[in-house]
Amino acid sequence: MKQNIQYLCRKLAVKKLLESKAQTICMIVSVILTTVLFTTAFSAIFYFKDSIRKVVMENASWTAHGAVAEVTDEQYETMKQNPDISDISCYQHLGFLKEETQDEVVEIEYSEDTIAKWMNFGLSWGRMPSEKYEVALSQQLLTSKNMPSDSSAEGTPIHLRYEINGTRKEGDFIVSGAYEKKPTSNEVLFVSQAFFEEELLQVSGEENRDSMLGKRVVEVMFPDTSHIDKKMEQFVTQTGVQDHTWFLNPAYADNSQTDPGIAAAIVFVLFLIMCCAYFIISNIFYISVMQDTRFYGSLSTLGFTKKEIRRMIRIKSDVLCLFSIPVGLASGFLLVRSFLPKIMQPFITIDIRDIPGPLMFVSAAVFAYVTVRISCRKPARMAAEMSPIQAKRYVSVTSGKKKFSRNGHKIWVMAWKNVTRERLKSVCIICSVMICIVLASFFYTMSRGLDMDIYLQNAIRNDFIVGGSSYFNRMEPDPSAIDAVLLQTLKQADGITQSGGACMCELDVPLDDKAYQKLLEIAGEDYFYEDGVMHNTLVYGLDDYIFSQMTATNGTLDPEKFQTGNYIVVSGFFQSPDNESCYEPGDKLKLPVGGRIVEYTVMAVSELPYDYTVRHRYADSVELYLPSQEWMMQMQSQDYYMYAFDVTKECQPQWENQLSDLADSGREFAYQSKSTFRKQFQGFSEGFLLLGIAVSTILGVIGLMNFINVLYSSIYDRRHELAVMQSMGMGTRQVYGMLIAEGGYYMLTAWICGILFSLPVAYYMMVSLSDIRYFHYRFYPQIFLIPGLIGCLTALCVPCFIFYTMNKKEDLIHRLRSGQR
Repeated sequence: MKQNIQYLCRKLAVKKLLESKAQTICMIVSVILTTVLFTTAFSAIFYFKDSIRKVVMENASWTAHGAVAEVTDEQYETMKQNPDISDISCYQHLGFLKEETQDEVVEIEYSEDTIAKWMNFGLSWGRMPSEKYEVALSQQLLTSKNMPSDSSAEGTPIHLRYEINGTRKEGDFIVSGAYEKKPTSNEVLFVSQAFFEEELLQVSGEENRDSMLGKRVVEVMFPDTSHIDKKMEQFVTQTGVQDHTWFLNPAYADNSQTDPGIAAAIVFVLFLIMCCAYFIISNIFYISVMQDTRFYGSLSTLGFTKKEIRRMIRIKSDVLCLFSIPVGLASGFLLVRSFLPKIMQPFITIDIRDIPGPLMFVSAAVFAYVTVRISCRKPARMAAEMSPIQAKRYVSVTSGKKKFSRNGHKIWVMAWKNVTRERLKSVCIICSVMICIVLASFFYTMSRGLDMDIYLQNAIRNDFIVGGSSYFNRMEPDPSAIDAVLLQTLKQADGITQSGGACMCELDVPLDDKAYQKLLEIAGEDYFYEDGVMHNTLVYGLDDYIFSQMTATNGTLDPEKFQTGNYIVVSGFFQSPDNESCYEPGDKLKLPVGGRIVEYTVMAVSELPYDYTVRHRYADSVELYLPSQEWMMQMQSQDYYMYAFDVTKECQPQWENQLSDLADSGREFAYQSKSTFRKQFQGFSEGFLLLGIAVSTILGVIGLMNFINVLYSSIYDRRHELAVMQSMGMGTRQVYGMLIAEGGYYMLTAWICGILFSLPVAYYMMVSLSDIRYFHYRFYPQIFLIPGLIGCLTALCVPCFIFYTMNKKEDLIHRLRSGQR
């Protein structure tokens, strides 16, 4: 019997859905939109977070959870036995490759296969070295040696020059495999364990000129990333390596910490979506129950229990969710996939194409389903409580306190009393429309407040910057020089308005007592070098134009004095928050060049703009800047590592095509252009605006549907009341006017509240975005005009259409009699 009742409940629920097609369609649309909003929110949480983590991993060049340096054989064996880790692997440093064709630092390592994959060196073909003289290397290195980069190179001999502990060597090897080098990763040459141990044995007893020679670095993976910092601390303590240098992967370092502000924002957004969805879905179910009062009252007469009637409502909601949630998940995911890459494009170097994990879809589906179930609870309870007598006489409109007014007969007063008669529904409509206005204002203000000129000034100062093939992707290699013939050709081309380049070399600069003490004061007493020499100091040679782009933080930059070759400019110390330097204007600086000492007078302390630098700095030294002619004379070199120039507007497309062809020709050449950054910025701004329009439109549709449903239920419940007023002399036009006034009150209140609420939201937005240098807050009143215009049209058309449809379906006599039943 129980099974028969359950079957009957399911059948009746599905039948009512099929009979009320208009309501069913509204319910399906509302559930789909709700799921789209939840999918968008969780995509922004999971998808964005995962993408940022992948970017950090790309830049960090490893994917393991943590690493420990300088691990002995015994300690490594102990680590392997630890039950808290899921995987472990290691590599050991041997030396450096010293080929003439290479333009980056290439490290030689013995590495286990697992850790090579963790460091983004997974082989495209072949295997890791096992025989003594086998090597695995990058496909780019094979290409530079005029060898095939595909699997046909496996087993072929290759002659390599390398350096171990400061001693240059060369030898013949066999290619066992190759990997594809990523732009953000260093290059590594992998050797076999037998070769590693033999070479290490040969240099044993020698002076250690390579601080990492033979040192083992161990990387570990844990079963999950929750509280990974505590797991790593516990792991190094248990294995007895807590005194060693150990660290977490930057992608996971802050995984266990959740910013309270971000968490509160996420909770608020999810709550906002649930409220919007609750307003409309609950309203639709309420209208469905009110229109079927006699049906549910009859079920009580036929013996259906309250629990079974509630089950029918739940079955209706489950059927709706079954068909609507998958559509909403797919639509929401496509929406985010369309806009997120554009928004993130200026800030990352990898392409976002991976599909997010199932947790995102599960979370969105669960929240959407829970919202639907919560929304139908009250209508289900009302249906279950419906008795035949209540169904006959049920009127949903509550009168509240009776108030007397001399203007009560006026249309606009009657409309306002109808609006305030059911305050909860009025608040629902106003809030749903107001949310749409606030979000639209936020996205529009954000997109319009992004200043392209300031962004370009921070990203790239010139129309074009050219450099070596890996200049814009390098991590820590020495800068490669631009081909002199190619550079001379570019200089002589038409359209250049202003230009300049820079040279660079590294020198060990001795410090006098004053400068050394100042350096220790800034860097701390644990300064790496104790010999009074500032090692690996970057010494630049700057053309006049590049020098003109610098700004002094101490002293004065005088171009004429600078060109005499008697002066030098120094930078601040990298670790100093106040940009302090170990030199001051007027100090004497001795520069060792070619076995002799050249003395210069410090002119000023200044910084070279980032887009002109070699794009890396040493933390234990300052930078030095000389005129390019003086630099070339002293260093006996004319190699530019970068050259920047502006061209006339009409020549920019021609230059863009020319430089693009050069970059694609296989020559050691790369470039960046202002137009590329401009397109990235436009993509970000447009993507953000389009995403805002999409989200605001979805919320607007929900608000509009909520407005229509509330008005429909209000007019439908008051159809007898309206008929009585018409029978007492109120004309049809007056009824239309009163209903239009009601809709106008809803929209006007929502519009005013939206404006008032947007102002503090915009202010806090401005504060939170203060770190974005190219964002400027401005008030844009025009963004409120579009919602206002749409609200006016909605308030005018929707009430008239609802009453016209009801009046056409039920005449005055029918509506008068409906109140007497």
